[in-house]
Amino acid sequence: MGGLGMLQGVFMLLAGTIGMIKMSSAKRAANTATDPEFRRFQKNYVLVFLLAMGADWIHGPYIYKLYQDYNFTQHEIAVLFVAGFGSAGITGLFIGALADQFGRKKACLAYSFCYGLSCVTKHFHSFTLLLAGRLLGGISTAILFAAFESWMVAEHNKKNFSGEWLGSTFTWAWGWNGPIAVLAGVVANYAVKIGGSVAAFDCQLLLLIILGFIVHSTWDENYGSAALIDTTATIKKGVAAMFSSYSILMICIAQTFFEGSMYIFVFLWTPALGSVADGDIHHGWIFSVFMLCCMLGSEVLKQIQERKVMSDKNIATLTFTVAVFCFFALSYSTTYNGKLILFCLYEVCCGIYFPLIGMLRGTHIDDSLRGTLTTLCRIPLNVIVIWILLNTETFSNSTIFKMAAGLNCIAAYGAFTIRDHSESNTEFKNLIASSSRENESGC
Repeated sequence: MGGLGMLQGVFMLLAGTIGMIKMSSAKRAANTATDPEFRRFQKNYVLVFLLAMGADWIHGPYIYKLYQDYNFTQHEIAVLFVAGFGSAGITGLFIGALADQFGRKKACLAYSFCYGLSCVTKHFHSFTLLLAGRLLGGISTAILFAAFESWMVAEHNKKNFSGEWLGSTFTWAWGWNGPIAVLAGVVANYAVKIGGSVAAFDCQLLLLIILGFIVHSTWDENYGSAALIDTTATIKKGVAAMFSSYSILMICIAQTFFEGSMYIFVFLWTPALGSVADGDIHHGWIFSVFMLCCMLGSEVLKQIQERKVMSDKNIATLTFTVAVFCFFALSYSTTYNGKLILFCLYEVCCGIYFPLIGMLRGTHIDDSLRGTLTTLCRIPLNVIVIWILLNTETFSNSTIFKMAAGLNCIAAYGAFTIRDHSESNTEFKNLIASSSRENESGC
């Protein structure tokens, strides 16, 4: 119980710290929309979005633990993780287009149905069924980040709501996502205490059933553009942009290698802490502390940027350098508290990273190619993560942590060498001009 008491103390300290930072910062702009129809629409979407995200969060702390309880080896667990990761990566390339063609509401219902089936498979001690469940989970994750937001934006425009009100919906939805993730970890911990590891997935199934009922009964269908996109031409243009602009290439490198280390962390935190703990670890509480650390990182970034003490590229360089230290120290740490502190520090880095990389992409990469380049970055990312996870029997956890430190070294170099926006913008304009001349000449 001492370990649990420490986690709860850290939880309260972090929650208090984040609360004080938020109180000291400028107040968020109030939602000025007074249209009753819009407010009903907004509340409905935010509720659905948070149910969808909550369902995705609540099982997270116990995926590895469930497989351990079924006595699978670390290599077998790695194969299951790779199946889910690869499924999400592959389906993510085209799931948005399918949702546009067949309907976003249908896609959101498919999210609830597929993820629900994935939850059901967790009750069976069968590697084949669990593998099928991971594949379904990967597809569901791809739908989550492709369909829900697209439905909301299309419906917002269809109802002729003010474009200025759109931002408030995003603010409410994503602003509550962090607290929902924290709450999910706490709820999962208590559920597992009563019903075992599989209880976290039963909680997920319940949320998915509620989600499906609300979407089915309250949402109208909407579709995307029927126009076909020349995917090959878009990918070629993205590759050309990546290798014609040094800054864009470095941003892609930073993104690929930092996120590679992040997926290694997701896989290894459970066995790494379990190997040095006295007895079972409190996965749900640890997950909640991780989520609070991630929220703290986002608040730290906001404070640094408001005070303009560092440029975005220097913040990124420092963040990746701290991540190098975390993983290198993890490869030598032999105590539970030491590993937990280092994991928490790395989660702060993750909280800084996600909004920061979006800002860097927004500054240096034209909107027409931003999505394409983000997708292209996932190709080497998939290769790196899959190769490392499938070789967990060859490499010790200590060695894998050192590999993760090496990945962050490359990310730090990429961030440090990003050029000024004006120079990067000139490179991109030259690329677009060159591409236009090629099109005019019929090449």
